[in-house]
Amino acid sequence: MHPSTTAQQFEEALRNCEFEPIHLPGKIQEHGVLLGIDPLTFEVTIASENSDEYLALSPAEIIGRSLASILGFSVQERVSRIQSNHDLSRPFPFLISVCRGSTAWDAEASLHRRGSRLILELECSDLGGVGAALHLADWIHQFPRTTSETESIQPFCQSIAHEVRNLSGYDRTMIYQFHSDLHGEVIAESVRSGLSPFLGLHYPASDIPKQARALYLQSRVRVLADVHAPVVSLVGKPNDLATEPLDMTLCNLRGFSPVHLQYLSNMGVGASLVTSIILGDRLWGLLVCHHGRSRNPTHSLRVACNLLSEMISVEVAAFERRQELRVHRSVSDLQRRILDTFMDDSDWKQSILASPEAYFSPIRATGLAIIENSDVLIMGSVPDVGTILRIRDWVTAAHPGSVYSTDALGEAE
Repeated sequence: MHPSTTAQQFEEALRNCEFEPIHLPGKIQEHGVLLGIDPLTFEVTIASENSDEYLALSPAEIIGRSLASILGFSVQERVSRIQSNHDLSRPFPFLISVCRGSTAWDAEASLHRRGSRLILELECSDLGGVGAALHLADWIHQFPRTTSETESIQPFCQSIAHEVRNLSGYDRTMIYQFHSDLHGEVIAESVRSGLSPFLGLHYPASDIPKQARALYLQSRVRVLADVHAPVVSLVGKPNDLATEPLDMTLCNLRGFSPVHLQYLSNMGVGASLVTSIILGDRLWGLLVCHHGRSRNPTHSLRVACNLLSEMISVEVAAFERRQELRVHRSVSDLQRRILDTFMDDSDWKQSILASPEAYFSPIRATGLAIIENSDVLIMGSVPDVGTILRIRDWVTAAHPGSVYSTDALGEAE
């Protein structure tokens, strides 16, 4: 295959990823069952195809019936009370006992409203996983605020990654930070012995397309229990899902994009838990847990991770504010130093060149150029004089009468 053809296919694949409606997959993961419910009549209008496995009733036997006739009057009454007393714009978790023929099983339930439907998700509860969540919750109370006096967020993030992997049992835990151009970097990692480290690796922005970032902003915790498990389709009343597809943005069981599943499979990942780190309305980064085999964390662990995400976000925001204050103080010192140099009777250019480090450090520069007419004085790591003069001419023409700064001059127009 010609290289240009391969490049074109790659670009087309990226475009397809960017516009894939991942919030409307019409499928769930197989480790639970989903019901769509009319919020007024409690008629079930949607059921996942695996309902027989969990409820001993096929979708055809469920759709059109009341929730009470499927799960019992007590469950319907509880759903009704939750709807009346809680804001269901976010999932509300609770525990119920579900009848399956002549037997019963304990379910971790989640209820939220999306559009004109209530969405009820049921997963088997696992009390054995509560211990890890309790340990994580206890650790959160002793939250290691290690950023107060440091100039780097990395040691704090490293402590988070280490503790979360120990308590959650995943093979790898990473904190992944987004840079200003949206590409990501693994800035902290705790990994099981024998696995290759990812610490310090950078990933292109296209790895997480725009609509995926939007989902991470709306849903802080995303669980993929088994990369290799088949997905389960949803079944609705005639034409119901065709005319109004189910928005699964906040569904715990939402099926993942085939592209994402293949991406993880290529990395040798069997399951994942991803927690968003959000600053205001900005996705700062992700706390990512990977496991080589299937793994389905309990709701209690997910809730603990959600709380941890909020705590990390608060600490990162405080760290960034402290950094901004440091930068403002440094820049003010630099401005004062420059003004003092101008006020001195000595040669101001030579004064600057005599101690360039004092001017480099506040803005983390590695080079300096002073241009006066056609004279160029340089210090540190800088381009050649011809390039410096071309940059001067371009800045003068493109940004006259203003201070211009960029961290990607080659991409400037």
